[in-house]
Amino acid sequence: MEVKTERPDYRLKRDELLSFRNLISKSIAQLSSINYVNPQLESALQQLSERNFKNEKETRDQLPFEAFSDLIWTNGSILHELSILTNHIESMKESFSSFSNSVDSYDSHWNTKSKAAMELYSKYQSFEAEKKHVHDKLKCIEYFEKNFLISDEDLIHLTSQNDVDDRFYLILEKAQSIHDNTNSLFTPVSEFLNYESLEGIIKNMSRHIDIGYTKLYRFVELELKNPRVIQTMETNPEIKRAITKLLSEHTTINKTINLITQVRQQNLHSAYVTALTKGDALSSSKPIELSAPDTMRFVGDLLAWTHQTIVNEIELIDSLLAARRQQVRSHPVSPWDTPSAVQEQSINLLDGSLYGICRPLLSRAQTSVLDLADTIRLYNLIELLGFYQEAFSKIVHENCIILKILKTIEDFTYQRMKTVIDDELYAISSSLPKVTDDLLPPDFVTSFLRDSNSVFKIRNTSLSSSGVDEEQFITIFSDLFEKVFQICLTMVKDQLSFHKYVIYLLNILDSCLTYLRRYKFLAPIRESFENKENEYVEKLVELIYQTYLTESGLSDIINFIKDKDDKEELNAISSAPWDEHVSRFNSFVTITISEIIADLQLLTAPLIMEQVMKRTAKTFIQSFQQFTQRVQPIVGYVWPLSTEELKIAMNIDSALDF
Repeated sequence: MEVKTERPDYRLKRDELLSFRNLISKSIAQLSSINYVNPQLESALQQLSERNFKNEKETRDQLPFEAFSDLIWTNGSILHELSILTNHIESMKESFSSFSNSVDSYDSHWNTKSKAAMELYSKYQSFEAEKKHVHDKLKCIEYFEKNFLISDEDLIHLTSQNDVDDRFYLILEKAQSIHDNTNSLFTPVSEFLNYESLEGIIKNMSRHIDIGYTKLYRFVELELKNPRVIQTMETNPEIKRAITKLLSEHTTINKTINLITQVRQQNLHSAYVTALTKGDALSSSKPIELSAPDTMRFVGDLLAWTHQTIVNEIELIDSLLAARRQQVRSHPVSPWDTPSAVQEQSINLLDGSLYGICRPLLSRAQTSVLDLADTIRLYNLIELLGFYQEAFSKIVHENCIILKILKTIEDFTYQRMKTVIDDELYAISSSLPKVTDDLLPPDFVTSFLRDSNSVFKIRNTSLSSSGVDEEQFITIFSDLFEKVFQICLTMVKDQLSFHKYVIYLLNILDSCLTYLRRYKFLAPIRESFENKENEYVEKLVELIYQTYLTESGLSDIINFIKDKDDKEELNAISSAPWDEHVSRFNSFVTITISEIIADLQLLTAPLIMEQVMKRTAKTFIQSFQQFTQRVQPIVGYVWPLSTEELKIAMNIDSALDF
């Protein structure tokens, strides 16, 4: 009996088999759908394909049937799955082939569409370039119409008789802008223009601008005929704006300035007449004409009113030109738009406006000056003019017409002063007074010096001396002192002789210098009279010296021995009557010297008297010493009077060494 041995059951349970199949299917599915290059799966498939099973008893004995059958079933399942996978792969190949064909078809279709798109894009680019070109042309045309053309309505408003308003100024500015910018902006849009050339635009705009400025000028001219507008020019914005615009155009600058100055001349002249004859009701000021009897007050009131008028006129001109100055500083539009040009316009306006009052002011002031016949009051008036000369020079330019008028009045006043002085001097010279015994200056000299000193005091304490013409002042008083001195010279020619007329003239010079030395500004006159004084001192010394020589009897002897060196020639004087010479010399000492000293004491200047006495004594004593030294050894005659005694006789200190 055959005994069966128990073998383990290698068959898989159904659930396990299903699980195994599912795992294989899953792996195959993963293989087919996910990863075709799995190294583990590839190794397993290769191993299964290489297995060789031999159907032998040993093999069968070694491998249970169930396991073999399961293995066969498993291999079959694998083969089935592989078959399915193969079919799936084939299907995928077909799909890939179909997809490749689709891709090729799509690529061909895409190339066709891309080529068409490129053609379309090229056309689009051409269209955009054309569109941009057209747009640029439209912008140029629009810019040209905006900046180079003026509408008919605007032209009508610019040239018609309508009021000057903001629109008018905008149109006028646009016309100027077109005119100024034509050269730089004409070229890009030249092909769209209806004008034949650039000159056509310039000529048209120039014509429009001229018409606009003519209208603006007529507007200002018409407005300034209204007295109320003239009185409110400083606060009238329309007038100020119109004037500013007119002054910015070089073709209308002079016309505008002439128009304004003409109006201001008439207005200021009317104000001058009113202030002179009626006064100001608002300020309760009286008419200036009421002070006409007092020339100083009258001229002072005139100049005070003129000063206030100039201040007001400067404020008005500054107000009118304020916008113009700001325009020039911010954006000048032409070569003549400079601060200096605006300043020149301001100067022209001021000078032109003041011209209306300068001529009547000059005429009235000169008439008042002619009423004065006193030197002191005339110079007071000159000082008043100098004060206002300084005051005006601080608010107006150096060449202003009002300063010229003041200088003319000052010159006229100086001329009037000179005429008054000349008339007085002529009256004196026609009837010369006699010289008094005390040789003092005559009364007319004292009177002239006193009046002159009053004038000098006024000038010395003046706060406006820089405004007074010093050259004319020095000229007039230098001429006065010179003429007074010449009259005194005429007096002494017939009334005095010898040295007394020199003493008399020295007293006059001393009186003049007493006043001239008090004031530094009289240095030119003082130096001239000091030179005269020195000349007459020299002359007096020489006259007294010659008198001493003549009266002492030494003149002939000194002249005789002066050039004699030979003893034989000198011995000729030994026979001279020396007793008579001594007697004459003694008489000279006791009489002549005393008389001369008495005359010298009439000098009003002690220093001059002492100087003359010393210099005369020195000269005479030197001559006396020369005489005694050369004559005494020859004649053997001792002169009875020594040098020291002679000094005492001549009222000179004996210890004084010559």
